[in-house]
Amino acid sequence: MNIFSIFKKDQDSTDEHTSPVLPWENRPSIFGVLKSNLDENHDPIQQEMTLPDEDRMHGEGSQLQWAAGARDGVLSYHTNDDNLNQKATEMAWLVKAIAENNHLKDLTLLYDILMRDDVLHYLDATIEKILTLSVRVQPYLHNYARWLAFESPDRGAVKFGIALLGLIGDKEDLENICVIGSHDEFTLFAEVAIVQMSDNPEGTLWRLAKKVHGWGRIHIVRRLLHTKDEGIKQWLMREGFRNTVMNEYLAYQCAVAGNLRAELMYKDIDDVTLHAAGDIIQALINPGPMEGIDDYDDGAVVIHQYLSHLTYRANTLSQYLLLQDLSKFLQDEKADWDARKDYGWSEDFRADLLIDIHTILAKPHWKEVLHAAINEGNPSQMWDIAKVADFLQVDTWDWCWSRLQEFPTDEASWYLVMKRMTAERLPMVLTFAEQNIPLSQIATGASKELGFHKNFLIHRCLDCILLKLGDFPEYAQNGFEFVKTGLLSPVIRNRNNAVKVLERWGKENWLMGTKEILSQAAYIEPNEDVGYKMLDLLEQ
Repeated sequence: MNIFSIFKKDQDSTDEHTSPVLPWENRPSIFGVLKSNLDENHDPIQQEMTLPDEDRMHGEGSQLQWAAGARDGVLSYHTNDDNLNQKATEMAWLVKAIAENNHLKDLTLLYDILMRDDVLHYLDATIEKILTLSVRVQPYLHNYARWLAFESPDRGAVKFGIALLGLIGDKEDLENICVIGSHDEFTLFAEVAIVQMSDNPEGTLWRLAKKVHGWGRIHIVRRLLHTKDEGIKQWLMREGFRNTVMNEYLAYQCAVAGNLRAELMYKDIDDVTLHAAGDIIQALINPGPMEGIDDYDDGAVVIHQYLSHLTYRANTLSQYLLLQDLSKFLQDEKADWDARKDYGWSEDFRADLLIDIHTILAKPHWKEVLHAAINEGNPSQMWDIAKVADFLQVDTWDWCWSRLQEFPTDEASWYLVMKRMTAERLPMVLTFAEQNIPLSQIATGASKELGFHKNFLIHRCLDCILLKLGDFPEYAQNGFEFVKTGLLSPVIRNRNNAVKVLERWGKENWLMGTKEILSQAAYIEPNEDVGYKMLDLLEQ
């Protein structure tokens, strides 16, 4: 049976010339978009690809948006049993009706529910109720599940389709499910289906885990933690813990599963293992949402062994910064070191580690490492360069200024330049800003925008300027146009920071007409907190 035939049977008596456009029509399928994003090795070309239903889900504004797969993680911990059971029952009976009759009204009712994208909230309960209803797979349900998963333009429908396919268990669907699972938004659902369908679920999940880097990787790695496969264990410790959400989510689990302690006991370890060990330790000593150093029985030994390897091999900016963080960790007076003694953290042991750390930090080659990184020009090292330069008291103004001139609307470059601002540099920088930041495109009127959307990049650049501009009241004449633009920006943070600049300048440095402009801004201000700040400033 052709997949699309499920929508052609039993259309009641509706006139095809007057029937409304169905909710799934005239939009591209998510599966098709994701498949076109795979290279010859079936790896995603563009990571964290925007899904074709994004505008319908979030609109085109600057609203806070869930990272791919994050919303389902939250929903899995916050449910209401009464509402859940009611929704699950409704869903299950709709699925049964579709499986038996394939009526358009049932298809549309179910799809309208799925478009809300809260599938995970009630999925398990729905599947359980479907099983109790003895729903038939043929002649309609399997094709319908395939259509939802592989032809639907909406993420909620795709997720439910994957779940139904996992329940049906036809191995012919497995390859396409892996295609969808290569996007973090769908990995959790693909993972469950793979476990139900694959002859080698662990190997299939491992291959998929390498393709995802956000919540999808977090979900899969947690399922692989108890593996007996030595290759997977090595991967977990060397690479699997890394993700774009927070390494803290997986660092402890992967250190244990991959036996990081045993790996560091070898006299000679490769650079990949050394780098991974550093990243795991960095995550363990930072407070996070999951287990940390206080949960890790091998923590003291692992850090000691890591430092022993680093004594003669410390040569990256990330290692320098980790050494600084370890020094801070070992000298934390608020920590309960008495409780940590049972895990090897004696006072003498910590003193020895601090000596090792400070010996490495005192080596003369760090400035050479810093300058080599600057010359390399790797954008991913920008923040490490800035931090290490601050520790080493190296002036990086020329590098920051040069980078800004190369990328004049790069938010990070503006931040670094303004952080290093002096009175002598400010006129030149403000002139550059006037020439490269289209202020008229920012001053479009006050609104409630948060400014996180990609369309507000220049607004975030203005923010970087405003955050420092208040330190230079002597240049109020030069900087007033930026303040005025900020007051007229749709982004709340721009207007708030513009008010702060005026406050720090002091009224004695305001230009003529400033009070009137601020009064008008306060009159139309849509954000209550910012409006009060404007009025308070006027009354001072």
